[in-house]
Amino acid sequence: MTTLGWYMPGMRQLARARCEPCARDWFIDLPVGQGQFSPVALDASTGETVDPACVTWWSDWLRDAHRQRSDASPAFHIRQHHPATRQVVVLNCIDVLYGHALLKLFNVQRYLDAGQVDVVAIVQPCIAALVPDGVAETWVVDLPLRDGAMWSDRLARDFAAQMTRFPGVAFAAAQSHPHPSTFSIENFSRVRPFDPASWSELPPTLTFIWREDRLWLPGLPRFTARHHQTRAVIDLLTMLRRRLPALDVAVAGIGAPGGLPEWIADHRVPKPYAASDRDWLARYAESHVVVGVHGSNMILPSAHAGSCFELIGGDRSGNFLQDIVFNGSDPRDLFFRTRFMPIETSPAALAESIAFVIERYPQFRDLMPGPDVRH
Repeated sequence: MTTLGWYMPGMRQLARARCEPCARDWFIDLPVGQGQFSPVALDASTGETVDPACVTWWSDWLRDAHRQRSDASPAFHIRQHHPATRQVVVLNCIDVLYGHALLKLFNVQRYLDAGQVDVVAIVQPCIAALVPDGVAETWVVDLPLRDGAMWSDRLARDFAAQMTRFPGVAFAAAQSHPHPSTFSIENFSRVRPFDPASWSELPPTLTFIWREDRLWLPGLPRFTARHHQTRAVIDLLTMLRRRLPALDVAVAGIGAPGGLPEWIADHRVPKPYAASDRDWLARYAESHVVVGVHGSNMILPSAHAGSCFELIGGDRSGNFLQDIVFNGSDPRDLFFRTRFMPIETSPAALAESIAFVIERYPQFRDLMPGPDVRH
């Protein structure tokens, strides 16, 4: 193979290569993001893929995008924050899934902290507000998540043209799951997370993280599932309020508001927008507990709240922990404050476990002192 250059028609960052013996051109995943673990090669003439790792969802995305490629291009807006005078690292966060895009963005802090390069972050509108201060430029590509895998030859040309402005360019590795020690969530959200040391000083607060595409207590007919989840949430919060009368409770997430008693604050919105994101972040950071079904919806709540309860189904076992950002570093403390429960868990069982953590965490913290305790 002879390398001819690089090509970035959207989410994928590819090497262009020529196979002289077979006289064919190929596009091959660069070692970026998922491409580090399951690189796919695509025959430019036939569109067929070679997938040695057999990660079919990843190779299917590339094959389908290439088959449906076009010269149309989503608009992208360049926000210049300071001049890029050094080598530039490009962090491409475009993706089909919100969680994937957000986790890739967290890689940016490593480069900002090192202070040796300038950074260009390429993002979709859904995470643009979370780009931290310090990047040289933010390129906001007007591309909804559902179209995140698209292949646009015009976008590839536009990206390449913009990069000629810089003295040198490299692509960030964009780890799919950057180590939590390499970033601080406050740099992205601009909201200080809940401080477990103040647990007893604040009124007890809980937020249920709502989603409607993956439901608590699954297996119910689709047309009744939302009703059953609503009933389960009301039952859960009612039981908790009986045991903890001062508990401040709310529901937040994507969904149509309504159908809840007035004593449950309803922060749901049909479609997310900047103001709702800011309100949600503030609410997470005030919460002793956030609880919700496994998925991208749990990344920011887990990073900001005092504790996290996640309901996870057996079909998501391979994604365990991928949606959790731990608030803290002491493993004993994190084990106490982070609980994973089967998605079939009843409201009564979940309420008992949550109440236990709210009531007993101060005692647990006293019994498990940090390394600076007097000896």
